[in-house]
Amino acid sequence: MIIIYTTCKDETTAKKIAKALLDEKLVACANLFQCRSLYNWEGKFCDEGECAMIMKTRPERRDEVQRRIKELHGYDLPCIESIDAEASREFEAWIRAETS
Repeated sequence: MIIIYTTCKDETTAKKIAKALLDEKLVACANLFQCRSLYNWEGKFCDEGECAMIMKTRPERRDEVQRRIKELHGYDLPCIESIDAEASREFEAWIRAETS
């Protein structure tokens, strides 16, 4: 399995993206967390409230998930990271069933 991580400007945007990815069976689940992001953008220091998302899917879905996030996201350059992960056999079976 893989974990896809992204941040959104707010929970409304994160829910919209998560719902689309779930409806399209690209991810099995999404966890949303309020967070604070500190970064430099176009020469300015930024301190923003954001909504972070952690989504679980199978490796074969990586490119499709990234493409859909880019289509649905409001940022010019969204953070989209993927991390290879291992889970219990039963959980990984559930992820495969939900993303088929």
